[in-house]
Amino acid sequence: MKFSRIQFESSNYCNMRCAFCPNRLMTRERKNLDLELFKKIIDDIVAHDLTETISFAGNGEPLLDPNLGEKLDYCRRRGLSTIITTNGLLLDKLNDALIKNLDCLYISWQTFNEKTFPLRDVPISYDLYRQKLLDFIKEHQGKLKIVISLMQNETRRWFTRDLMGKKFQELLKQNLRDFLATAGEISSAAQAELKKALAEKRRLSFQQIELAENIFLNVDQFFDWGGNLSCYSDKFRRIPASAGRCKIMADGPLVLSDGRLSLCCVDYDGQVTVGDLNQSSFSELINSEKYQTILKNFADRKIVLPYCQKCLGRWQNQSRLKNILYKIENKIYHLSHYRR
Repeated sequence: MKFSRIQFESSNYCNMRCAFCPNRLMTRERKNLDLELFKKIIDDIVAHDLTETISFAGNGEPLLDPNLGEKLDYCRRRGLSTIITTNGLLLDKLNDALIKNLDCLYISWQTFNEKTFPLRDVPISYDLYRQKLLDFIKEHQGKLKIVISLMQNETRRWFTRDLMGKKFQELLKQNLRDFLATAGEISSAAQAELKKALAEKRRLSFQQIELAENIFLNVDQFFDWGGNLSCYSDKFRRIPASAGRCKIMADGPLVLSDGRLSLCCVDYDGQVTVGDLNQSSFSELINSEKYQTILKNFADRKIVLPYCQKCLGRWQNQSRLKNILYKIENKIYHLSHYRR
């Protein structure tokens, strides 16, 4: 078995309290992943050729980990490529010594105007935050791959409005258009490409668009973290799924900051774990009966774990009429966007 990447939650501390992220809801202990444990896991991964890429992500801010530089260096010495996902507040910590061991940096920018920036609950102005990120991108262009993450929901506007309420409407409605000004400061060609895509109503989600040399835009659909965010209307209920597959789990497991092995990053509170890497090796856990049974169930389109059933479920309005309207809306969208 070989994974496209293996994720490490180097830290589950975070210096933001984003309304669209479950980190603020986390009840497990806050800590940084032990350096020696990390090295032991990496050695096992390399010995069994389980991946070529290590991603520092999970449910925290990796740049808060004081040992991150040593972890990046160790990955480089063991022949692994590395990715960091950051909210961007601590980019000044990414000095040349760290960058030389880093292959790709995801900047979770997400909110692109002053009106939506308060959703991130941090005592800094949007203008200052924006300038900090732009300065870093311009200074380090060409040194590593930089991916700017943008969140959008372009498929079910009525449904999204009714489900999430007013505080998310501006974020999802204007985010891409507000990004145009920022794109213009990075590359005028990128701005022209985005304007063309908008005019053509081209679906931008789940893909990377090159803004300039080695700088990309990643557009994702708004994600509700398995129905666990608390911003939803009480007029809706979560309907568990009993059949299906999990794309996120297929991307690779996550080592939590306390050393437990989780199925994926959506399990932000570590409710569904395979075992403890303080006591077992990584290769032992992924070849265990428990993990292999979970994989087989998903391969057979069976969702057995209650957490996964909720995560892969769907929101349903209490009103039958509303649900009919949502289906019509979704049908109209797909007819207008997928005929070309």
